[in-house]
Amino acid sequence: MQRLNIEFDLDGILIDYHSCLEKFLADRMIKMVPTGNFHFQTEPEIPPERLQRIIYKAMWEYDRINPFPEVPSVLKELYNMTGDPIRIITARPYHVAHPTMDCIEKALGPIPFSVSFVASGTDKHKFLTKGCYIDDRRRTCLDLAKRGFTVFMPERDYNMPIEPQDGIDICYRGRWHRSDHKNLGILNGKIMIIEDLECLLYSENLSIILS
Repeated sequence: MQRLNIEFDLDGILIDYHSCLEKFLADRMIKMVPTGNFHFQTEPEIPPERLQRIIYKAMWEYDRINPFPEVPSVLKELYNMTGDPIRIITARPYHVAHPTMDCIEKALGPIPFSVSFVASGTDKHKFLTKGCYIDDRRRTCLDLAKRGFTVFMPERDYNMPIEPQDGIDICYRGRWHRSDHKNLGILNGKIMIIEDLECLLYSENLSIILS
């Protein structure tokens, strides 16, 4: 039996927390205005400290946070192929572990899993134990690719465009944009831009995430 060689981000990959947060703010007459590159502003404007508290409070609304439609079937297929538990590495802090575990159980059902709470996207590389990872945050994907990982990134309006960088090969819609690898201090990493999680089951991607 093959082994699963990929680990997963949570928000934006397995569960749709963004929609829950948007509704949570709307219930309080606050509008979320995306500004690109994973950031947003609010109308009326909220001080950063209060906004952070709201973001964490919304994570407790786990009955309103749903998995993306394709997630249960894709993860079940990967589990059936390998027998390996799904490993999740999330930038959520540990103090929201309880609602987070409920969200994961809702998405995965009976599929076994493990989860690491790393509190910061910039620290994810310290917890990766496999060669591949999937994340929707452009900065995280670039950081991991520079460290030699193969990263899958679903194409979203907030993480595109992504430009080729030294030491990173990028595959976008089946076409490779190769780095010339002049910077020998950067490992040869890859970013595979995909439409959604279901693309992991394509044969060319399975050959990467199964070992």
